[in-house]
Amino acid sequence: MNLLDYLKPPKIDAYRLKKSEFFNSISTFKDIADGQIDLSRIEVAMLGIPFAGDNSYHPDFVDSVRHELAELAAFQSKTPILDAGNLIQGQTLNDSLTALKDVITYFHNHNIFVITISELDLVQKIFIESLKDEKRIKVAEVAPKFYLYDSLEYISQSSLEQLHYTNIGYQSYYIHQEKFNWLNTNSFDAYRLGVVRKSLPEIEPAIRDSLLINISLNALKHTDAPGQKEFSPNGFYSEEMCQIAKYAGIADYLKLANISGFCENSEITTIKLIAQIIWFIIEGYGVRVTEDPTKDLYIKKFNVNSGGSDRIVFYKSDKTERWWIEVPINSGSRTFIIPSNYKDYIEACNQQIPERFLKAMQRYNFKSD
Repeated sequence: MNLLDYLKPPKIDAYRLKKSEFFNSISTFKDIADGQIDLSRIEVAMLGIPFAGDNSYHPDFVDSVRHELAELAAFQSKTPILDAGNLIQGQTLNDSLTALKDVITYFHNHNIFVITISELDLVQKIFIESLKDEKRIKVAEVAPKFYLYDSLEYISQSSLEQLHYTNIGYQSYYIHQEKFNWLNTNSFDAYRLGVVRKSLPEIEPAIRDSLLINISLNALKHTDAPGQKEFSPNGFYSEEMCQIAKYAGIADYLKLANISGFCENSEITTIKLIAQIIWFIIEGYGVRVTEDPTKDLYIKKFNVNSGGSDRIVFYKSDKTERWWIEVPINSGSRTFIIPSNYKDYIEACNQQIPERFLKAMQRYNFKSD
């Protein structure tokens, strides 16, 4: 496919670009048009998806985010980045979504991590179905509600069977019982806002093996993001959201990160915050270390007696200080390794079965693989 047939250049002031440390350190749409870019060398791509549900086209907001990115510093890691511009508008919404799937698949085939800005609900459907070749599609969502639940009717059954969902920052008063039932029936994970804010680093393992993350501004306090779509007095602070964004960038296998939950007529504070969230995702990506706890020589293995005759196996990286836990499947005939942390290890040493281990046991032993 010809990538240029699917993209539009952003409306960014050329003079500001010349003065921008950030944009002078990346490749842009113009480089694609001029044939001056080798996509095999690009690692991160930014893409605007400026559509509403009626297929109306509003590029001004995502271009305003680019203006704010232009004010930020370049990265020490020298990560090869492409600003791919904005997705073109199809004659119908379905045409636009088809074009999006083609572009995302194209970037996947070039092993490029994609950061998008989109408020369109159906974007998650396209992203999930673009990952259909994966054995498990792990989706993380930073949001006050289980937004993915409302999109289930649009997602194919085959993709649903591969799906594992993790919510970060839900607010209990928004979640009706039927949604909790859905979460528990599928052995999905959800972390309440107060629990996450009490110890933010505890959430890193929940993101680490995700393929897709949707970061909704609705998860923030309204005072920190006045241009969010759903106002709430409670939520994360902007600093906390930027730390979560960095965890997303660091995550070993993350392929897609979407920023959502904004209004098209957002004021400058919200626009600046989205730019900073994107900046932290890319900064995290720049220090990403993909590790295999079963093969890397610098990773230690611990067998912990958790009570009775059962032992729980942990792995710890001397390079990144990260932990993993081994989950037996089919009565121990094989195992599955999931991200963990030091807290889980200490609980096991104190003969307490970590909740993360119990939920994984339920998920992988009582749900079809």
